[in-house]
This record gives sequence, structure tokens and C-alpha cells, in this order.
Amino acid sequence: MEKLIETYSKDPTTNGLWPDQTPIKILIIEDSPLFCEFLHSIFKGVGYTTYIALNLEQSYIEYQKNQPDVVTMDLWMPDSNALEGFTEFMHRNKGAKVMILSMDRDKDRVMQAMKEGAREYFLKPLDERHLKNVLTRIKAIALCG
Repeated sequence: MEKLIETYSKDPTTNGLWPDQTPIKILIIEDSPLFCEFLHSIFKGVGYTTYIALNLEQSYIEYQKNQPDVVTMDLWMPDSNALEGFTEFMHRNKGAKVMILSMDRDKDRVMQAMKEGAREYFLKPLDERHLKNVLTRIKAIALCG
């Protein structure tokens, strides 16, 4: 993993830096401490400034306090179920740029999340071959919306 981080941190399409070399801010909303730590390590390793929320209530506070450029979010959180939590987050944080990282394979929910404002949807677990795609899309979402 360290070799991948080194490679991605040098690649302008995957690193966590704005063109002026300041860090892009990302909020990780994830209830699994292990997956949260994995994402935090990867994102921080390639240059992002990261914030973490382990539940939706915490995510509202972190979003307002830090105004991240991009949010990664699991659909299933302990204090909500799937689209209700996502919809509430989007309602409270108009203009949030959210990428969903979830194990939820229900195509109707995926389509509904995209209609409600999700910019991307990646299935967990993430492996090395998906990691570059996730990093590339996060960077594109930050830069272009």
C-alpha cells in the first residue's frame, strides 16, 4: 500500500492537492472504524486534509465546521437507513459534493442516490485496482464539481 500511496501522491490526477498545491479537504462519513482508518490513511497519504464522522449527527457538525471540498459517505449508517440519511445530509448541506462508498448493491437505491445529488457511487470493499479510480474521481469532483 505504501508504494501505491507514493505513486498516487506524485500523480496530479490522483493526489489531494489543488493546482496551487494546497490540500483538498475531504470528509469521510463511515461507521466502520477499520474502513474509516483505511480511507483516512490513503487520503492523508496522497495529500488530502481529512475529517472523520462515524455517524450522521457528527457528519453535520464536521461538514459545517470544516466545509470540505468533497465528502465520501456510506449509505448505511447506524443512525439512519440508506437513502433517508443521504437525503437528510444533502438537505442540510446544500451543494455538498458527495461520493458514495457503500456495500449496497440495490440498483434502485443507487439510481435514487444519483438523482438526489451523489456525484459517484463505488462499491465496497475497495481493492487496489479501484483505488486509483476513486482517487481520480474525488480529484475531479473537487476541481469540477
